[in-house]
Amino acid sequence: MNKINSVSLFGTLPPIKGISEYCIEQANCLSRKLKVEFNSFSSIYPELLYPGGTKEYSEVFTIKENKNLKIKRILSWYNPFSWIYVGLTNQGDIVHINWWIYILFPVFFTIAILSKFRGKKIILTLHNVIAHESNFLDQLFSSIMYRIADILLVHTESNKETLTRKFKINKNKIDLIPYGPLNFFKTKNISQGEAKKYLGLKDKNKIILFFGTIRKYKGLDFLIRAFAKVLKNIPNARLVIAGKNWIDWSPYQDLIIKLNLHDKIISHIRYIPSEEIQYYFTASDVVALPYTHFDAQSGVGNIAVAFNKPIIASSVGGIKDLPNTYTFENKNTKELSSLIKNFFTLNKTIIINKNNWDIYLEKYLDIIKSI
Repeated sequence: MNKINSVSLFGTLPPIKGISEYCIEQANCLSRKLKVEFNSFSSIYPELLYPGGTKEYSEVFTIKENKNLKIKRILSWYNPFSWIYVGLTNQGDIVHINWWIYILFPVFFTIAILSKFRGKKIILTLHNVIAHESNFLDQLFSSIMYRIADILLVHTESNKETLTRKFKINKNKIDLIPYGPLNFFKTKNISQGEAKKYLGLKDKNKIILFFGTIRKYKGLDFLIRAFAKVLKNIPNARLVIAGKNWIDWSPYQDLIIKLNLHDKIISHIRYIPSEEIQYYFTASDVVALPYTHFDAQSGVGNIAVAFNKPIIASSVGGIKDLPNTYTFENKNTKELSSLIKNFFTLNKTIIINKNNWDIYLEKYLDIIKSI
């Protein structure tokens, strides 16, 4: 094949939420060396299926075209003619699809088949090898997409192992590539004290942050129970819970009341706009990811990395591979509480992270040479 100079990239970009946090950094990274035609959506899901809505309009949550990056927002979940049109007209030397949710299978399958018919190679980045709440259709549609693709990109060794073990994918078809920090949320130079003041927290408070959509697999109940134990040794600790609930919040609220934590836990149960995200992470001392099962990397974890915040996480999926991460046995509240207490009583060294997007670009260019 001739030298690859351009890529047709598929995923989401603002104002669509989806996986746009990742795609912003990915598109900007690849456009440093390649011509990138990014194909996003004008409409991605029915609004009723997505708590908090599918779009955000923000000066932070945005991306600008550059000389190498052109953005198209033609795709619509309800319009198959848009899928066919984009499949027949995408201009890149290769087609690169971000795969993260099986309900978009008809869209991406159509584009991939038409692109292959036109003689194009297909790269798939797998954000969830198996979905967080998987089912038969998820595994069926994912398996089909994995076999259509010429190259599969994953972010963790555990993803690679799952592909070979569960989906019987040849390991030579799989490449490991880093997930870089989500730097674009850092728009102001603010101190931790200023961030705490903005959120109504006291300077003396030690802040544990649980951030992101609230879903059953994220293990928030285990964190709340562990936090109750932490307070016995560190009474000025505070747990900040910030994110939109995708499930009933009342069991968590009942647990907070039962453990008499109502004045020690700060709950902002809503969608957190992009402009506010930097305040939560700057104010925090440590970010907690107590997920009970998780097969991928973590967007929240990579925001923490961008802010050079340490992470306390369960030993599942690829979260443990993130820099500055301390792990505990999954669902073990005693070990989790001990880890948090040790973190605050011992001086932990924070490693300033290399820009993984530089590594991503270098690796990507090597991968496409082999197509």
